[in-house]
Amino acid sequence: MVAPLGGCRPDGPAPAGTATTPAAHAPVDVAWRDEHTATITYVDVAGSPRSIIAQLRPPGGAAPAAGWPVVVWSHGGADGKDVVAPVGDGWTTALHTAGHLVVAIAHPGRDLDERELLCATIGIDDCDRFKYLTWDRPNDAAVVFDWLESLVADGEPIDLDRLVYGGHSAGSVSVLTVAGMTGHVPGDVQPPSDPRPVAFVAASPPGATTLSLDDTSLAAIDRPVLMLTGAGDATDGSVGLDRRTTFELLPPGDHRLLWIDDPRARHTTFDLDLDACRRSGGTRAECRTLARTIADDALTWLALVNGP
Repeated sequence: MVAPLGGCRPDGPAPAGTATTPAAHAPVDVAWRDEHTATITYVDVAGSPRSIIAQLRPPGGAAPAAGWPVVVWSHGGADGKDVVAPVGDGWTTALHTAGHLVVAIAHPGRDLDERELLCATIGIDDCDRFKYLTWDRPNDAAVVFDWLESLVADGEPIDLDRLVYGGHSAGSVSVLTVAGMTGHVPGDVQPPSDPRPVAFVAASPPGATTLSLDDTSLAAIDRPVLMLTGAGDATDGSVGLDRRTTFELLPPGDHRLLWIDDPRARHTTFDLDLDACRRSGGTRAECRTLARTIADDALTWLALVNGP
C-alpha cells in the first residue's frame, strides 16, 4: 500500500507540462487507472501511438517543503511488460526508507508489424536480432520525465532538481543511454540522452563486450553514475567481470562501483530479489544481508550526490 500523493487524480488527464525534450516525446494522452497509476500515450519516432504504464510510489508521511526527491526506475528483461506492479519492488522499499518518491515504468513490447516499422524508420537492417527495447526504454523515460514536469506544474510535491534515473539489467542500458552512452544501437538514428536526471543508478549494467562498447562509448557521460554488480552477476549475455569493464570506461567523475565478490549475489540480487541467491545456496539471512549491502551502498551514494 502506498500513501496518497495528493492532488486531483483519475477524473481527467494531467495538464500539459513544460516539456524540455522534442515535441515527439510529449504525452498526447494520460489516462489514470487509479490514484497512482497512469497509462501515458505518445507518438513514437515511426509516427505510431505508444502507451506505457507509470506508477507513482510516494513514501509515507508529509512531503518536504521542496517536494520529494524522485527515482524513476526501469525494469530489466528482453521483453516488455504490460503490468507495473512488480517493477522495482525491492528498490521501492529501500528508497522509501530514505524518503524518495519512486516512479516505476512498465515498458511494453511490440508486435511484429510495430517492430518492422520501427526498424525501417531508424535504419535497422537486421530487425530479427534488434533488441528494440534499447530504443524504446530511453524514449519512454523521456515521456515520463515530461509527465512529471506536468505534475509539478499541477502542484504535486516532487523535487525535479533531485531527479535520478535507475534501472536493472536491460533497464540499466536505458539508464546509461539517457546519461549519454552512444554507439550501441546499430541504426542511423540513436535513442536520446536527456539532461534532466542529475544522477544514475545502473544495477547489473551491460557488459562492455556484450554491447561492443569502446573508449568512446561512455565518454559523453558527465553526471554521477553508480554501477552495482559482482562475481555472481551472470546472464546469457554478460558476466560480472564484463559488467565491471563497463564501469572502467566511464570518464572521471563522481562515479562509484559496488562490486560484491560473492557468487551468491546473483543477477536478480542486484534488483533486490532474494530468490536466485537462495537457489544458489545462500540462507535467507545471508541473502538479506547481501541485498541490504547493495541497497545501503546505493542510498549512501545517493545522499552524497543528490542530498540526504
